[in-house]
Amino acid sequence: VINDIGYNTCGKPKQQTDDQFLADMLAACQCLDGLKRSECTTLAVLYHRGVTSGGEGAFGDAQDKACVCEDPPP
Repeated sequence: VINDIGYNTCGKPKQQTDDQFLADMLAACQCLDGLKRSECTTLAVLYHRGVTSGGEGAFGDAQDKACVCEDPPP
């Protein structure tokens, strides 16, 4: 969801959004202990790799929609 907000913010850089997504996931992992924290951290890194390497289409589509300026209805 956090990544969706960034992608849908007109002009927000993709890398900045993806890096914030990773930081937020890693912060959430800190609430866990031991092996669960380690597994969570691993998954966070994998998700980050996924969005940074494969999220261009989703980012472009979201930016196209977010950056359209329309006149308000009368």
